Amino acid sequence: MAPADREALGLLEAAAQAAPPAAPEGRLELARQDRFAAWLTECGWLYLRANPAKKSCIRPGWPDFTIFHAGRVLLLEFKLEGETSSPPQAHVAALLERAGFSRLEVHTALEAIKITEQFFGL
Repeated sequence: MAPADREALGLLEAAAQAAPPAAPEGRLELARQDRFAAWLTECGWLYLRANPAKKSCIRPGWPDFTIFHAGRVLLLEFKLEGETSSPPQAHVAALLERAGFSRLEVHTALEAIKITEQFFGL
């Protein structure tokens, strides 16, 4: 999500406040994903997420979260600030777009929650 879009949603300041203490990069992204997954579970939402502790059988490049609600599907990819998509992620994003789906990038659990609520009209 572009910084201007995050600012419009009031996420820039909240993202800075929501950041956990410094951790190795992979652990930081995983901690943010875990927080978002906990929120989805608490809300009773149906979603798919590869188990980060095991080798994934989900197609390489597939977004981190596939969320189902009210006949719609939201695809979210967590990225750290400044991180870009890998070639498999870019390829899958193009395939999804051709199929009529959007894959959105998020940086924090709070941003993912706000986008999810907005996407599904909550």
